[in-house]
Amino acid sequence: MQQKQNRDSRKLALLLLGTMVFFALFDSPKNILIPAFKQSFEIGNTVMGSLVFASSISFTIMTYFSEKICGKWGHQKTIVGSMMGLVLVALGIWRVQSTLAFAVLFVGQSIFIAPLVFGLNTMVPLIPVRNSALLMNLLHFCYSLGAMTMSKSIGQLLGTGFAWPRIYLLTSIGLISVVVFNLFATYPSIQNQVHPHGKAEGTLSIKNPLLFGVIGAFSASIVAETAIGQWFSNYMVESFSFEVNQAANLLFYYLALHAIGRLIGGFVAGRFGTQKTLVSALFAACVLTLTGILLKEQGLFLIAAAGLFMSINFPMSLLLAQSLFPAQSVRATSLVLTSISFINMFTGVVVGVLNDQITAYRTFFLIPVMLVVSLFFHGFVWVRIRGARLRRKK
Repeated sequence: MQQKQNRDSRKLALLLLGTMVFFALFDSPKNILIPAFKQSFEIGNTVMGSLVFASSISFTIMTYFSEKICGKWGHQKTIVGSMMGLVLVALGIWRVQSTLAFAVLFVGQSIFIAPLVFGLNTMVPLIPVRNSALLMNLLHFCYSLGAMTMSKSIGQLLGTGFAWPRIYLLTSIGLISVVVFNLFATYPSIQNQVHPHGKAEGTLSIKNPLLFGVIGAFSASIVAETAIGQWFSNYMVESFSFEVNQAANLLFYYLALHAIGRLIGGFVAGRFGTQKTLVSALFAACVLTLTGILLKEQGLFLIAAAGLFMSINFPMSLLLAQSLFPAQSVRATSLVLTSISFINMFTGVVVGVLNDQITAYRTFFLIPVMLVVSLFFHGFVWVRIRGARLRRKK
């Protein structure tokens, strides 16, 4: 009986990893193909930027409701239903002709992406495996793997004259295959709990000091991570007059190290603990980015190397929140993801304005500053956990 349960757990874990890869194959083209979208539908940067912002708002709103959707339908129906919705979106983009229809599909895809991402991330603590940190990191490594694969493939396909809408036809076929596997999978009940990292105090709401600390730490670090991912190329081009292809090569090193970090981060966290590993990684990333910025052009490789440590930020922060509230891990995930989605929605706008006002070089100091803020909040969380433990001993 125990052996069968272990086999089912391993099969479900592998299915989640595969699902994340195929989701990344669908999701990543929306950023890579922005120039193609603009050309095909004759829209400018302002309109395209507005669509991206509207999509972010849609994602944030749906992230908030994903907890209720998952609670009512269960994880299996949420994941399968979301992917079926994405299949329809992919087929729609493949055949779309008008700008208005494209805009609706581009913004509307977030309605299905948010509950899918929520369902996948909240399934990790419900699967009885020995190392949840490893599984969470592998899950996000699979997204990086799928995104890198699609990025490379799109460049090669478009170079041969391959029409970009057909890429969405191919991704829809991949999603359909994963839907079939998920339909016949055996999912555990939502009552399963994660292994507690530390016992939480009080009710689970945004006013809970411990949850507030986790959200503060996660939000600050995700702003830093997003700023590097979105603006590193621009930083090199505007600050040091790099050619776009030169900047792209260094960005690739950052993304490659980011993927490697997610691959090995779970093993490290399993040995040293989630929060200790996360804090050490954020501290290393802070030192590397600050030193890299101060060294200017000679420090660019140090900023790229920070990707190795920034990589575990999202999966480990999410797992930390879930483990601090083991009885309400789904609720904790909902509050954390909604909060960081709302804050991160404005990151691109703020960084863009700062680039224009104070130069790209000075704006990049925002990254180590936000990492210091994140470390401050982690210190607050550590003090709260330690205080709760001491009170229980008394």
